[in-house]
Amino acid sequence: MGEMTLQQFDDELIARGFDAYSQDTRFRYINWGYRRIARRARWMWEQTQVTSVQAVGDFDIAITPGAGGPIANFKSITRVYVTAPADRRVKLRRLTDDEFFEKWFPLDLTLAQNRSASPEGYYVWENNLYILPPSNQAITVVVHYKQQVVALVNPTDVPITPPDLDEAILTAALQRAHKRANELQLSEQSRAELEEVFSDMATDETMQDEEEQERVSPDNTWL
Repeated sequence: MGEMTLQQFDDELIARGFDAYSQDTRFRYINWGYRRIARRARWMWEQTQVTSVQAVGDFDIAITPGAGGPIANFKSITRVYVTAPADRRVKLRRLTDDEFFEKWFPLDLTLAQNRSASPEGYYVWENNLYILPPSNQAITVVVHYKQQVVALVNPTDVPITPPDLDEAILTAALQRAHKRANELQLSEQSRAELEEVFSDMATDETMQDEEEQERVSPDNTWL
């Protein structure tokens, strides 16, 4: 998560002389800058996880595209695990469309007869992550997923990008503000600063596991 709040980004724009713009306009430029930076830096920060304790009979977890809800800023599922009880530690598989709609969807999942000691899979449907079959005991589910950028709305909202990109977000917002004011030289200066950031990001990406084998092998057949 970033360190600067929406209000702090706004204060910086005001301090740089853009107090004549309405707050709505400044917030819009900040969010445009935020999305611009995020589009060029979609790497490790996208990956996150959430832990949910499911009571007996629970079969779904709410998904929200925004900041609220158990699975917030949702973009896509990476993997799902049951981690407790200890004897039920298992990676769930993604159910096929036919399995979900023909086997599980027609059932009343609240009935005890449709429960099992060990869930087998998951399926995303209508803003819910289904864990199936419903468990007949309390379990802990860990959901690994990719998150997406949503607009900063409240003054205390912070970006989901890393803190070292806060300055880049502000620079992108400043470029928009300068361009609107027809301060083209200053706008171009901000754009040049952003290009430096983008260049650094392109060379700074690393694999999470540095000991991972190379993805390609050298071709020595010509020797």
